[in-house]
Amino acid sequence: MSGEDLDWFFRGWIYEDALLDQAIASVERLGDTTTVKIENRGGIPMPLEVRILYRDGGEERHEVPVEAWEVDGTYVLQVVDGFVRNVQLDPDGVLPDVNRGNNVWGRGIVGRRPPGS
Repeated sequence: MSGEDLDWFFRGWIYEDALLDQAIASVERLGDTTTVKIENRGGIPMPLEVRILYRDGGEERHEVPVEAWEVDGTYVLQVVDGFVRNVQLDPDGVLPDVNRGNNVWGRGIVGRRPPGS
């Protein structure tokens, strides 16, 4: 046994008929900080990976834990350094999100990348 509480998984995927739809609600830049607001619109909580692409070509990934959705279904990510060009949820396309159209914000060519690339 892993000792991890997986009630959230069984409730959403087995006992309920909710959908997975995580979405970028807004991206705002104020000074040197970019604020990314992410919503869990479908009702199933899932851990999430967020890819941030910067204007200078740099890339950063952030892990959002499943506990982030417990309070009100929103998560706010603060990005301090660099000019954010693009934000993408689930960049490797591993989650069965029902609306991938709300998983990308910004400019630039964005597509699925194999894990580890």
